[in-house]
Amino acid sequence: MAAYTVKDFVAVLTDAVLRQLLSQGMPRSKAEAAADEVVDLVIDELGGWNFYVPKDISTRARARNRKIYEEWSGNNHDDLALKYGLTRTRIYTIIKEVRAQIFAEKQSDLFDEPENAR
Repeated sequence: MAAYTVKDFVAVLTDAVLRQLLSQGMPRSKAEAAADEVVDLVIDELGGWNFYVPKDISTRARARNRKIYEEWSGNNHDDLALKYGLTRTRIYTIIKEVRAQIFAEKQSDLFDEPENAR
């Protein structure tokens, strides 16, 4: 994986904000100015921080992970990794996590009393 610079981060962030504003119908000149302002605000707020932004921090990731699990055949880890832009190790982890979630959803708590028994 290539090393990315602050300049790369600023360019990607600016482009993402600009695309979103344009998709909402904002005129390009206003969208460009607003994107620059947002990036400046982010830099002011987060400047000096050292952090990693994982790919799967959103609710979309949970839906994606369920889809990966549904598409998993038991031997297509590499295909799923390529399709979703993840590592093979991450696919294994997702399968394990989703399997545990499904198991937990199906299991009732053995120590809970039935509601009508109270």
